[in-house]
Amino acid sequence: MSERIYYSQDAKMQAQRQTFLVVVFMLSIGVGIGAVLGLLFAPKTGEVTREELAKAVEERAKEVESQMSDLRKKIDDRISA
Repeated sequence: MSERIYYSQDAKMQAQRQTFLVVVFMLSIGVGIGAVLGLLFAPKTGEVTREELAKAVEERAKEVESQMSDLRKKIDDRISA
């Protein structure tokens, strides 16, 4: 990779900012295209997919709640010991 020569710190910062904006723009375009293609080629209907997602999120929330409860109990046990 070739090193660039910048004539000022400001020019270097501006070049880095422009590069960052291009990367963010291209990433957002890629995410948008991926989302559209995912919707077009989805094997299940939207309703079924939403139900499955809701169930998965609910199950994960219960798992996290259980883990937090266990962690609180352990912390309380250590504090009281």
